Amino acid sequence: MIFGFIRNKIKNIVMSFTSNNLVVGKNNNSKRTSKDVEDLLINEEELKLILNIIKDCTFKGSQIEVIYDLTLKLQKALLSLKKDQ
Repeated sequence: MIFGFIRNKIKNIVMSFTSNNLVVGKNNNSKRTSKDVEDLLINEEELKLILNIIKDCTFKGSQIEVIYDLTLKLQKALLSLKKDQ
């Protein structure tokens, strides 16, 4: 039950990164404001929370490679944020 919740949260976060250039329909002339983009970005505190949730979860063998790759990306993003500060 908790894994499903965590999986959905992680999926939503990952999809927010990948849907940056999503075009729905032909007449999508709306511009994104900097506030909209800011809302999609994950801060250091949120990255740490997600990594701690992953650390405390148990995953099936078939999920290990995907979780490993996702965790690696999250760790790189966290290190990048720390470098920028």
